[in-house]
Amino acid sequence: MIEKSKYIVLMFICCLISATYAIQPIKINGKLTFAHSGQIRFYQYTDFLTEEKQLLAITDINADGTFGVQLTLPETQLVEIAYNATFGQLFLEPEKSYQLEISTDTQALSRIDAQLFDCHLYVTIIPYDTAELNYKIDRFERYYRYFFYNFEDYFYQQTSEETYDSLINLLRIRFPYDDNAVDFYSQYVKYRYASIDFLYYQKNRGKVYDKYLTSAYIPYANVSYMSFLNEFYESYVYGASKYLHSKVLEEQINKSAPLFKILDLLGADPTLVNEQVREMILIKTIGDLYKGNENFNRMQLLRLLQQIAEQTKFQEHKIMATDMMKYLTRFQTNYKAPDFTLKDIYNNTFHLQDFSGKYLYLHFFSTYNQESQQEMFVIEQMQEQFGDKLMIVSVMLDFESAKLYHYVNEHKNFTWTFLTPEDSYSFLDAYQTYALPFGVLIDPKGKIVSYPALSPARGLMVQIYTLFSN
Repeated sequence: MIEKSKYIVLMFICCLISATYAIQPIKINGKLTFAHSGQIRFYQYTDFLTEEKQLLAITDINADGTFGVQLTLPETQLVEIAYNATFGQLFLEPEKSYQLEISTDTQALSRIDAQLFDCHLYVTIIPYDTAELNYKIDRFERYYRYFFYNFEDYFYQQTSEETYDSLINLLRIRFPYDDNAVDFYSQYVKYRYASIDFLYYQKNRGKVYDKYLTSAYIPYANVSYMSFLNEFYESYVYGASKYLHSKVLEEQINKSAPLFKILDLLGADPTLVNEQVREMILIKTIGDLYKGNENFNRMQLLRLLQQIAEQTKFQEHKIMATDMMKYLTRFQTNYKAPDFTLKDIYNNTFHLQDFSGKYLYLHFFSTYNQESQQEMFVIEQMQEQFGDKLMIVSVMLDFESAKLYHYVNEHKNFTWTFLTPEDSYSFLDAYQTYALPFGVLIDPKGKIVSYPALSPARGLMVQIYTLFSN
C-alpha cells in the first residue's frame, strides 16, 4: 500500500513537472491596415528541401482589422502569413508574444494572381526592438545585399585570397557571429557567409565543405542553412561531382539497387561523408532526376524515396522524403486529384466525388481576367459538342463570392455548373491556382488527366475527342 502511494505521488510530481515545462503557445495579436473582414492564415514549412507547407492556423479578422491567434512551434521557424492570395513572412520564436501591423499594396489585393504584380504582405513587429530576431535578420540582409551589389565582381573574378578576406572582414566586423553557437541568428548569418565563400571557392569545394558541412548538428529549420545546402549540391549528378557519373547512378537505380548501395555510391564523394548530408542530397537528387531526366525510371525513384521514409534514422529525413513524394506526384497524370468543397449560388455544397463517373473539366476564372472569361464561349461550344458525356465546372476565384450570383444571372446562356470556394482557402492550397486562365482535366475515377489542361481554344477539344474515341 505504501509503495502504491509512493508511485501515485511520483506520477503526480512527474505530471506537474511536464505541465510546468510544456511548450507554451506563441501569442500573436495584430492589425491589417487594409482589411475589415475575411481571414488570415499561418503556414509553416515542413521542410526547406521541397518547401512544402502546412496550415498552422486560420483566424477571422475583426471589423477594425484586428486579429488574434496562438501557435505552437517547438523551435524558431520561418512562418508564412497569407491574406487572400497575398503572402508575407515572419520568423517566430517559441513561447514569445508578438504585436503585428500588416500592410500591403491594395491595388492587386483582390486578385488571385497578386504575386505576379509583386503584391506582398509587409509585416512589422511593434514596438521596434533592435534585439528582436526579425529586426536583426532584416538589418543583416539589407547590408548583405548592399555589400554583395558593390563587391560581387571580386567574388566572380577570382581576386587574390588576401583581398577577398579583407572584403569579407568588412562584413564580419559589422555582423560578427560565434562559429560554435547553435542559436538561430548565428546559424543564419554563418550560412549567408557560406554562400559568398562558395562563390569565391568554386574550384575548391572541399574547403567550403570542411568549413560548413562537416558538423553533426544540422539546423534543418534554418532557411539560410538549407538554402546554402541546395546551392552547394545544385546539379550534383550533372557535373558538380567528379566522383559520381550520372550513367552509373542511372544503371543502379533502374535495376532496383537497394537504398544502402545508392548511398554507398554517393559516399565515395568526400563532400558526402556526413551521413545526414548524404541522405538529404539523395532526396534532393531524386527530385531533380524525376523532374529533369527521362532516362531514370520514375517508379524506381519513388521506390527509393519510400525506402528512405521507412528506413531513415532521422525524423527530418522521413518528412523530407514523404514531402518529396507528394511534390513529385502532385497533379501528375493518373494520380488522384485533390478533393474540394465548393458551393453554388444556392449554397449547395459539392465535392469531387459528386462528379465521378464522367470526365470533368475544371475551369477557373475571375471577373477581372478577360482571357478566362473569353474561354467561356469556347466552353459553350464544348458543352454543345459533348453533351452529358463531359461534365464542366467553372470555378470563380474572385474573393467576393457574391459576384458569382450576378455573373450567373447575367450569362444565362452558360448552362453548366458554376461554383465558388467562398472562404475555403484549402481549395487554393490544394490546386495551387494563382494565375489565370487555368483548367484541370480529371477522369471518371477522379484522377488527373492533365494539369494544367490544354486551353479550350488550343487543343482541349481534340484531346477530349481522343479520350472518348479510346
